[in-house]
Amino acid sequence: MNRRPLSEPETYVMDSADEARVQVMIDQAEHDIAEHPEVRVNFRWGRDQVDTLRRAAAMYGVPYQTYLKIVALRAAQDDLSRAGSERNGHRGSAEPTPPTAEEELARK
Repeated sequence: MNRRPLSEPETYVMDSADEARVQVMIDQAEHDIAEHPEVRVNFRWGRDQVDTLRRAAAMYGVPYQTYLKIVALRAAQDDLSRAGSERNGHRGSAEPTPPTAEEELARK
């Protein structure tokens, strides 16, 4: 793929009215981020993969996005717990076990 070289950005000077409007937008964006600290994550998946998630989520009566968040978090917790246990030389964990995906879904 041939890519054109990028040109240097041009200097743009805003008048005070434009600068004030931009500052209001920046302040609003910072406020929104502080108020809603969630992070968006996007996936590119095949249709079959999404259909599998939807079928599994339907068994629990939850949207597939909710199901995906719960099972992904649970898998990550299990992986981290297992890695910590193996690193410390034992397989079990003295920490309380987080709820299973099924238990978490049942609460939804």
